[in-house]
Amino acid sequence: MHRGPRACDSLTNSNCKCRPASGLTAVALLVFLFVSQSVAGQSTSNAISVTVGIVSPSALIDEHDISRQGQIAVEGLRNGLAAAGIDTLLLENGASAAYRLEPRLEVRGRRVTLVVTVYESESESYVAGGVAQGLSDVTLVETARELAAELAPRILRAAEIRAAGDPPRLPETLVDLVFTGLEDGVRLTLGDNLDIGQIQEGVVRAPFFPVPVGSRVEVYVEKVDHYPRRFAFEVDSTEMEVEVPRLVPHRTWEASARYQPQHLFAGGAGIRYYVVPGEYFVASNASVGIRPDFQGGTVSFYDFDIDLRLGTYLFLPVTSLVRTGMSIGGGTRLTLIVPSSEDGSQAPAQLFVDPFVTIGSVFVELNIPRFSPFLEIDLQYGFDSAISFLEPGLRGYFTVGVHFR
Repeated sequence: MHRGPRACDSLTNSNCKCRPASGLTAVALLVFLFVSQSVAGQSTSNAISVTVGIVSPSALIDEHDISRQGQIAVEGLRNGLAAAGIDTLLLENGASAAYRLEPRLEVRGRRVTLVVTVYESESESYVAGGVAQGLSDVTLVETARELAAELAPRILRAAEIRAAGDPPRLPETLVDLVFTGLEDGVRLTLGDNLDIGQIQEGVVRAPFFPVPVGSRVEVYVEKVDHYPRRFAFEVDSTEMEVEVPRLVPHRTWEASARYQPQHLFAGGAGIRYYVVPGEYFVASNASVGIRPDFQGGTVSFYDFDIDLRLGTYLFLPVTSLVRTGMSIGGGTRLTLIVPSSEDGSQAPAQLFVDPFVTIGSVFVELNIPRFSPFLEIDLQYGFDSAISFLEPGLRGYFTVGVHFR
């Protein structure tokens, strides 16, 4: 079997025909090694040593025992910072460090919210912060480690600025946030995981959480027997007072006053029962129309309509200022005709019955808390009966009114 050329050691093998390295090559190799060691030494000397002291975790909600979860969170934070080359120590027994990390926990069942803020110890300047959420025990370690990995680059950057002697260019941070509202018992949640608490006596103060000025914050608002909603605000200063918008209460029953301009004198009333609050409803409406006898020898008409409907709101949410919807149903119109004559005599009255179905009714309303003006257009189909007064076929009606809530 043919083998390729074999390497040899020219210093020990006299029969080797390989040429030894020249003196110039050896010098170049020595220079390369010297430069490499110098660069490595310089890199090592320029590396910034950063130590972060971790404060014992505190609780956002005092009634929870968080001692075990706090230990797990600290372990995850230390692992995440160590992976980025940052030393950590526990600030106990008078220990100190260039940077101070303050973790806080909120425990709700198995769900744990971790709020972390990092300060420069000497100037008390905010350096970095974040919020993370995970499950208790085992998964909390990974949640804390990932959050620490996100904060590490900002801590290292702050250390570089400090080592260079430059003034810190740290962002201004929201330090005091107060929510005000007209309704007590409203619960607020920042984002999806930081519980603020309930408004009591018109105010609730948020616990500190690291949000730089210029950020946009979303708040979830809820209250028992009310429709929840979200709203957002922009952090434009370090101290803020934010007004919480009113929530719309659940409605089960609702009354209305109605008027049909097609009749000279006409008025009506309605009632709704909400099967699903703010969405689906059953309604019944009744109206009376009068066309009186202005001249002798004519007749007076008295119309009485009653119907039953199933309806729903469309498209726009319950918090919208304007809402639209539709309904279908059926009912009956009763018409009473009272003839009269010039001499004052009066013929027997006649009663007519005209059943109908409401093929479609569309409405639009202003969604005001106490009352809601509305406009409604009905398309009906009337049927013939043995005592009908109206011709069978399609009929349209226009109604204006107000819902009372």
